[in-house]
Order: sequence, then structure tokens, then C-alpha cells
Amino acid sequence: MAANKGVGIGARIDRGHLSVHQIDAMFVGKRLAILISADPNASGDAAGQAKLMDTADVQIESVADSRRVSLADKYGIRLCFMPDSIDVGMLARFAGKPGTISFSVIGDAPRGGDTADEDGGED
Repeated sequence: MAANKGVGIGARIDRGHLSVHQIDAMFVGKRLAILISADPNASGDAAGQAKLMDTADVQIESVADSRRVSLADKYGIRLCFMPDSIDVGMLARFAGKPGTISFSVIGDAPRGGDTADEDGGED
């Protein structure tokens, strides 16, 4: 049976906020209850870029799996959602935008192809 392919979003976290042990315990192989909020005060848009949306009230609440963490200049995570659990168009609005992620660990991520992306990288 083919795996149900989903969608994902990458995120970067400044290393000063968490130790390697903390980031590992929070994100490696975990299923998370997620609230993603756009930061309406961020200056993440390129100069002269037209604003496509008002980010003041843009939020997504869902469940996502996080498989791995990358350890570059910033920690990198990839949150993987099942396609029927999230509005893909709304998720796309967060691409390249600063914001916040609030979460709680609700269990271990299932092994195998039950989530969007197995590579664990970031966008």
C-alpha cells in the first residue's frame, strides 16, 4: 500500500534558545500539537515586495510530525502534516515568513511513511 503523502514546512530556531539535548528531546521523532502564527511586525518581506495578505490574524492549528533536526548555524526542523489535516494554501502563506511556533509533544511520530516527508530537512 502506498504511503499517504502529505505536506511540510521548514523552520529555523536560533541556537541560543535551546541546547542540542533540548532540541533533540522536543523534535526528534515526535508528534506535535502545533500552533503556527505569522509575525505581523516582522520585516521579512523583500524591499518593494507587494503584500499578499495581512498577517495579523494568520494562524494554523494542527498536528505535525517532526523526524529530525539539522544542526547548522541555526537548528532546522521540518513539520510534516497529513494533507487532509491542513489547508495547504494557508500553509503556503508562511513560506519564508517569520513567525512563532507553539507546540506540545503529544506522542512519538509513527515509523514509516505516515507523514509528509521522510528527509527531515528544511525548506
